[in-house]
Amino acid sequence: MQAFHSPLQGWCFPEYENFVSTKSDGVITDKSPLFGLDCEVCLTMRGRELTHISLVAEEGGCVMDELVKPDGKILDYLTSCSEIMKKILNPVTTKVKDVQRQLKALLPPTAVLVGYSSDLDLKALKMIHPYVIDTSLLYVREQGRRFKLKFLAKAIWGKDVQGPGRLGHDTTEDAKTALELAQYFFKYDPKKMLSRKSDDFDHFIVIKIAELNLEALACHQSRRQQACAEQGSRGRWAAMPKVAAQF
Repeated sequence: MQAFHSPLQGWCFPEYENFVSTKSDGVITDKSPLFGLDCEVCLTMRGRELTHISLVAEEGGCVMDELVKPDGKILDYLTSCSEIMKKILNPVTTKVKDVQRQLKALLPPTAVLVGYSSDLDLKALKMIHPYVIDTSLLYVREQGRRFKLKFLAKAIWGKDVQGPGRLGHDTTEDAKTALELAQYFFKYDPKKMLSRKSDDFDHFIVIKIAELNLEALACHQSRRQQACAEQGSRGRWAAMPKVAAQF
């Protein structure tokens, strides 16, 4: 079994020694507010440090969108993933400690953070939060393999995120998509649908179709990879449909 660890209060690992708690310690219920979270990082002399954070409320509005100046000397802006460049960060004065203060003030005691590989987001923030939903694990495949965010959005809704022509990821879009995927899963979870009334049958069909789309695309990609390996043709792989290759 593969474990995915988010920082938790009371852990004694040296890497979490200076992490800050959000102080969200209420009792969560079905009515606890959900917040979509996404962070981007760069590579510095200290390792990976935060450069951008977006926080989205469950109604879809962005409640926080901040560029962040790393503490360490930047070695690589990781622009292809983050869209962050030197000229973008040069005028920024916000530091990770400022973001921590803002999050502590924004998040209510029963807030649930929803992200995609949210353990990495919390590590970038250097924060501990007790209630986290990692959307990538809701849709996890056999042997712990996970789909990419853009693949799930395309397969389930036909929605393009992190689209071609962009320099990197849109953190607000990614946070919102991770949140919507979690909401979709909890609303149409096929295990729950089996125990509901017959008038929910149409919803059951919706999620089953989505499941079939995911598995069909996954199998399609696997067969394509095998054929490509046998033929040793990179050019043919590059010409394949993008939706089948991006997970």
